[in-house]
Amino acid sequence: MSDTPAIRGEAVSAGALPMHARPTPGLRFEVARTAEDVIEAWRLVYRSHLVSGYIHPNPANVHFPPQAVGPNTAVILGRIDALIVSTMTVIADSACHGHPARAEGIGATSEHSRDGRGTPARGLPLDRVFGIELAKLRASGARLVEFGLFADRRKHVERTLDAVFQHMAYVLRFAEMHGATDVVVGLHPDHAHFFTRGYGFELQGPTTPDPSLKHHPIMLLRRPLTADLAVARRQFPALDYALTGDVPTDVFFHRFAFERGHIAGTELDQRVL
Repeated sequence: MSDTPAIRGEAVSAGALPMHARPTPGLRFEVARTAEDVIEAWRLVYRSHLVSGYIHPNPANVHFPPQAVGPNTAVILGRIDALIVSTMTVIADSACHGHPARAEGIGATSEHSRDGRGTPARGLPLDRVFGIELAKLRASGARLVEFGLFADRRKHVERTLDAVFQHMAYVLRFAEMHGATDVVVGLHPDHAHFFTRGYGFELQGPTTPDPSLKHHPIMLLRRPLTADLAVARRQFPALDYALTGDVPTDVFFHRFAFERGHIAGTELDQRVL
């Protein structure tokens, strides 16, 4: 999903992490289990992105890429009482489920490169912009998980950071559950430092305009999960915090699975971009 937190890189440092990572009192995290929760979360994304100038208005008042609607998706929620105040979405690539993406043409340069020659019906949202780069990763044996669609209704940056740290613990646990070798994300260049400095993400492709975000530029970042994470955890405090997070795998077992019967006639059935 080529849209992620509007957070500047200088906000994260080894010294600042403990303060920013401290959970907000009353804020609890969970995984969406109903269509109503997913719609509410993606409406929050829509409002946030609309105000930021990333997207055009649409009549459904929700924002999500078509590839997010499927059983490999988990929508993470941060609630205060019943109110969803923060959300992030994570998607496992089909290659993580025994269906190698490269065998289905996902990300193939002949059909899905960034010059508008096609949009993959399956795969990851970032295939729309970085199909060539993701195809190369898959060809090398990488099993990918992508995250994005972050939004937070609170305006105070420290509270927003708190939510990002908690969401990332869920993202990395989801990646572990699906046997992913790499986590990828598409970011505006102004926001990339937050993840390179805090989590050790690496630049994987050139800065490229994203048509789904009014042609705002994004960068492809990748965090390998198969390297020596003990060394990386000492170097990147946010990564260590996320990997230390007590997120049980079973929180994903009852997530909303986007069955056809549960999304028919809802905003999720419209494939709104």
